[in-house]
Amino acid sequence: MKIPTRKVPDKDAGALVPSRVISTVPCKLLALVVLNTNAAQQYIQIHESGALPGDGAIPDVPSIPVAAGAVVMFDFGPNGLDLDACVVCNSSTAAFKTFGAADCAILGVLLG
Repeated sequence: MKIPTRKVPDKDAGALVPSRVISTVPCKLLALVVLNTNAAQQYIQIHESGALPGDGAIPDVPSIPVAAGAVVMFDFGPNGLDLDACVVCNSSTAAFKTFGAADCAILGVLLG
């Protein structure tokens, strides 16, 4: 049986951005694919918000380190993460959000 999924964004997922609004409504995040083109390691943060939070915000899920030049897929299992909304961003620190450069490609996979 095929599980119905949708990718966000539905086009231009290779565009380099500092953040991406994955969903402004409740969702199940199944997976993320992230490319870090920065020359340094960055942290990918998931915020349970419909809009990008300000600097200093604490992520709602532990930050995920991504090495310089790496492409990584994060699989949150068949049930995914239940979130009220979802914004994914890059940060130079794990503990709180710092303003990031447009140097990551971010693709989210949602259930349904």
